[in-house]
Formats: sequence, C-alpha cells, structure tokens
Amino acid sequence: MPLSELVAASGRNKRAKAVQAFRDGLSFLSQDDCEKALPYFEKAVESDNNYAEAWAQTGFCREKLGRHAEAIDASKRAVSLRPAAESYFNIGLASYYLKNYREAAENYRQAIRLDPYNAADAHYALGLVYRDWGRPEEEIQAYKQAIRLKPDYASAYERLGSRYLKSKKFAEAI
Repeated sequence: MPLSELVAASGRNKRAKAVQAFRDGLSFLSQDDCEKALPYFEKAVESDNNYAEAWAQTGFCREKLGRHAEAIDASKRAVSLRPAAESYFNIGLASYYLKNYREAAENYRQAIRLDPYNAADAHYALGLVYRDWGRPEEEIQAYKQAIRLKPDYASAYERLGSRYLKSKKFAEAI
C-alpha cells in the first residue's frame, strides 16, 4: 500500500474513533450528565484535533462543571475551526464567571451577530454583564433587546424593572 493511501486510511480511522467518542458523549449529555460526557468529548478531540463540534461540547461541559478557564480554551478552539454563536456564548459565560466583563461582553455580542434571531439569552446575559460592570444604560438596552426577541421573557422583565428601580425611574419600573 502506498504511503499516501496509508496516511488517508489512518486519518479516516482517527475520524471514525472521534465520531464514535463524540456520539458516546452526546448520549450522556442528553441526560444532562456533563461529568460522564466530558471524557468522551475530550477523547474525540484527542483523536481528531480539528473536530469543531467536539471542541464546542468539550467547552460546554467544562463550563457546566465550573472549569471556566478550560472552557474558554476549548470554546476558542471550537470557534477557530467553526465560528458558532453557541461557542461564543460559552466563552462569554465563562468570562463572566471569571469577572472578565470586557471579554464576556465581546463574546456575547459576537454570538448575537452570528445568530441575531435566536439571541434573546445572549442579550439577557449581556445585561447581566453590564449590571455587574456598572453600565446601567447598556444594561437596560440589553434587557429591552431580549424582550423584543422574546416578548414573554419574564427574567428580562424582572431585571429591567429592577434596574429602573435602582435608577429611580419608578414609572418605567412599574
């Protein structure tokens, strides 16, 4: 067998192993068990370092398990291979927990740019960043955007009312 065929066959075998590990990870993730899913996603990226979706799920599970810095690394690898709103959202969330508000806001805005019609949660999360960052006007606008996209978003209404109350804008708060 020529070397080029051997290399190609080896690559297919690695990808097949990665896909199988990824599927095994998804079965645990479907049960909301990131602790059991994560090793399979990590095995998938170990088998195929260019498997964007496996990197995305690795980042997601690491974030769910509170491993924020590791989640950022995996999610950044995912977006370098395939930019996706979910991975940018995950970077935003992990950055928020690490109190890196500038990076959190940047990544939430990128998630919104990539998927503007399904961005209510990203706008809401951006509002929380602005709240903790001490930027009340931007916080208000973020919650309003979340509500515009999802008119029944109760948490966004609650946060918006709370911000208006803190800003002594009582009529708006009501």
